[in-house]
Amino acid sequence: MCKFSKLNMIRYNLDCNYLQNIFVALTIFLSLFMLQIEGNTQFQFDSNANSIAGLDKTSKAESLLDKMWEERSNNPLLAIQLGNEARKICREIDNKSLEAKAANFLGVVYTNMGANENALALHESALKLARESKDSIQIAYSYNNIGGSYRLKNDVTNSLDNVQKAISIFEIK
Repeated sequence: MCKFSKLNMIRYNLDCNYLQNIFVALTIFLSLFMLQIEGNTQFQFDSNANSIAGLDKTSKAESLLDKMWEERSNNPLLAIQLGNEARKICREIDNKSLEAKAANFLGVVYTNMGANENALALHESALKLARESKDSIQIAYSYNNIGGSYRLKNDVTNSLDNVQKAISIFEIK
């Protein structure tokens, strides 16, 4: 009986050591993988920054937003980096309409990533900026996106209210 329990204990220890080794290997692999993604994202961001170096600030912001929109699903970390840079430029040149577009785009990226509270805050910020600049298209997109955020929170009343506001603005345009 003693030999049986010692044998089981040895097997158990071997299994635990094996699992620990697998865990350590996976942790190292995932760490290296995340470093590669981060490094690749930085390289892509730097590459985009170099490609727009000669443009005026408005064109730079628009170009960053175009690239951001292209990357929103495939590379959300790069998209966020591009969007934040575009917002920074928009603030420098005091272009609230373009900043509203950037905030709405960022909100879409955060929604795609499942960060709905961040997305809602960005869409509300976009709405404020769009109102200040009297940009009816961005106001409508903001309402639509806010409605989508509320839908994801299962708040049907606020969702419908905001989507109806968006529709009424889009119908006028």
